[in-house]
Amino acid sequence: MMRQSFESFLKQKWLNMLLSKKNILFYFFLFFWVSFSFSQKSTHNINVKIYQEDYESKIDVEKRAKEQLKKEALNKAGVLEDISIITSQFKIEDNDGFSEVFNSDMFSSMNGGVTNIKNQKDEWGFDKNLEKPYYKLRAKVTVEKYKLERDPKFKAKVRSLDRFGEEEKSFKDKERLNLEILPYEDTYLRIFLMSENQNSLIFPYSNDTDPQLVKDEVFIYDDVIFEKTQDFREDMLLIVVMTKEKIPFESVFQDDQGYQTKTKREDILKWIFSIPQDQRNEYRLRISLQ
Repeated sequence: MMRQSFESFLKQKWLNMLLSKKNILFYFFLFFWVSFSFSQKSTHNINVKIYQEDYESKIDVEKRAKEQLKKEALNKAGVLEDISIITSQFKIEDNDGFSEVFNSDMFSSMNGGVTNIKNQKDEWGFDKNLEKPYYKLRAKVTVEKYKLERDPKFKAKVRSLDRFGEEEKSFKDKERLNLEILPYEDTYLRIFLMSENQNSLIFPYSNDTDPQLVKDEVFIYDDVIFEKTQDFREDMLLIVVMTKEKIPFESVFQDDQGYQTKTKREDILKWIFSIPQDQRNEYRLRISLQ
């Protein structure tokens, strides 16, 4: 019995050791797979040359050069391919004719970022032909790119309807808009209104009342009544944001009626693009108020 127990003990010891080695190998390959699957690092030699404008200080130029250095490195790594640009075009028509106000906001919905900058070398010079000082900066920049892409299933059908249930994008003063949303997956929802004169969170009214929309069930938001603030036509932008998880939007303050709905355009966009691409989707509807 003692001999058999001792043999069993040796077998168990050997097996444990083997399993331990397998575990080490397993975790090594798991770590390698996770590192490769979810991020990739690349290093790039970047050179930038920035001209100083009359209104700029040397510190401003050097700061701008460093930002340009990062942008070019991200571009070489393929990260800037995923930048999203929201352009809000608000048209105003008055007695003097037709004018357009453009507001372009570019917030990176980037799937990566700069992790290291080494061997920086810089110099100031003067371009005699252009009669402008310039600043050169070169460095070795490391970029880590994450493999996060949009979920192709996380979508919805979004339409703006008039009171007859017909799809419409032009409305009259004080006319009610019905927003029809058909999600193809369960989702949480935020609806923002952006215009020349106001930026608001119109749904939900608070983070406490944050219902989850159910897959394949139509949701109608009918609490939008546009009121003209000017005598001429106004263009507005409705932004519908879907998120897989409940993500509060905190940057609101009271409007004239005491509701916590008013916000800033840049806060809306920063909030949207702070959410990973695979965790959100957004739809933009241009609405004209006659």
